[in-house]
Amino acid sequence: MPPKPGKEPVFICEVDTQMLAIPATLAQKHLQVPVTHREHYLHTFLLTAANVEKTVIVFCNRTTTAQFLHHLLRLLDHRVTSLHSRLPQRQRTDNL
Repeated sequence: MPPKPGKEPVFICEVDTQMLAIPATLAQKHLQVPVTHREHYLHTFLLTAANVEKTVIVFCNRTTTAQFLHHLLRLLDHRVTSLHSRLPQRQRTDNL
């Protein structure tokens, strides 16, 4: 399908996943859980003996979700740092 007049053509870039710069110590895992139980699974996952001392990054697609998880995990006595667009830049930098 040709692009509409005045529109740039679609840019397609192939990425060789074998050449990505991912540290050998980084492990990425995916777990599909029911939406009604995801916070419970996250809390339990963070409490397992293998993960208690590890650093975990949880990505959220909404700022409100990040804020909710921040408060929930704090209430559950997890060490939490948030980075999202509604934080002032200074606070984001300090949280790193």
